[in-house]
Amino acid sequence: MKSVEELAIYQKYMDMLYYIEMITEKYPKVAKESIVVNIKNNAYDGMKCIISAYKVYDKK
Repeated sequence: MKSVEELAIYQKYMDMLYYIEMITEKYPKVAKESIVVNIKNNAYDGMKCIISAYKVYDKK
């Protein structure tokens, strides 16, 4: 079984997270306190779901 880092969805999602980091750095400081925090939290929740799904699938 492949490790989670070798999965295509994991790699693509990591690329998206790096892209989100670059984009959110350009937001104004006022927006960083609320909008950027929500964007990043939701993005990282998606990564947690990918890892959780991998762990469940790996057990089978």
